Amino acid sequence: MRIRVPVSLTKKRAALQYEKQELEKRLSQLATEIGAIDYAMKLIAPGWIAPKSPAKRPPAKSRLPHGSVAEQCLETLRDRHEADTGQITEAIITRHRLELKTKAEKQDFASSVAMALRRFERKGVVEVAGRNKRTGQLKWRLCFDQKEVVRTIRQVA
Repeated sequence: MRIRVPVSLTKKRAALQYEKQELEKRLSQLATEIGAIDYAMKLIAPGWIAPKSPAKRPPAKSRLPHGSVAEQCLETLRDRHEADTGQITEAIITRHRLELKTKAEKQDFASSVAMALRRFERKGVVEVAGRNKRTGQLKWRLCFDQKEVVRTIRQVA
């Protein structure tokens, strides 16, 4: 009696085998390129030795210039009297025409907005005005009680 193997499994195996072959080709190309770069570096500096430690991931490129998120948070709060973290995040995304494709990307960006607001809260520039009962997001507003706060807001603007 012959056992029949499902077609979906054979197709999946063939696809994975093809992907493995392509990755092995790419790996051999990368090894060749790394060897060429190592050779060039030894020509320039004969005493150079390739590091033994594993390579680290290159730093991710930021979507916006440094300090731009914090600046946009204050600008959004200046335009609106109160706004929750989600509204501020959406305002920054639309203002800069950012394309955040996955939910994780949106949450990461919202986290950076929340961190900027928390930093301003510690400085006394913004304060928590409440919490959105449905989503649980904090509502923020600018503090205009101290002269220091107004000066900080003008510096950022």
